[in-house]
Amino acid sequence: MIDPANPDQLFALLRRHRIDPKHSLGQNFVVDAAIRDRVADAAGITSGDEVLEVGAGAGALTVALAEGSRRLVAVELDRRLIPVLRDVVGGMGNVEVVESDILKVDQAALFPAGGHIVAGNIPWSRRDGPPPAARASPPWRCRCSRRHAWPSRSQPPLSCRRREWIPHASSWTFASVLR
Repeated sequence: MIDPANPDQLFALLRRHRIDPKHSLGQNFVVDAAIRDRVADAAGITSGDEVLEVGAGAGALTVALAEGSRRLVAVELDRRLIPVLRDVVGGMGNVEVVESDILKVDQAALFPAGGHIVAGNIPWSRRDGPPPAARASPPWRCRCSRRHAWPSRSQPPLSCRRREWIPHASSWTFASVLR
């Protein structure tokens, strides 16, 4: 199985599909399995859950979320990444790949019973704040945590400097439960 959280495997996969990440779409792929697993754990998914993944990218988080869920729908806007995702999750029977803008996805059609979890490792700049869904009123109930957000010219404390720190950036880890 391809592990897109492994830098060598990810770069080989992207090369095979002739893809250069589009930073204009926020495509900064997770290349550390420990970070990927922390993000997946933060979503709090259990084996009976149905999950909607926002911005599946090359599938690093998709793999971790799918391993813990009953069903996962991975939504990706960039059509170039759809074959990459299918390569990564091809052997996983509980994953469906959807090419779409998440704002145009009919969640009621995908999850008629409701109660699904929305999760993703989505980059937002500090000035943008949390995603609109995190600011919305019910039926959205959200858990958003901002990690490692410092003024753009400063650095985090030494205790926080690890491989996941990206200078001049902040990230949001977003998980919400729709009821």
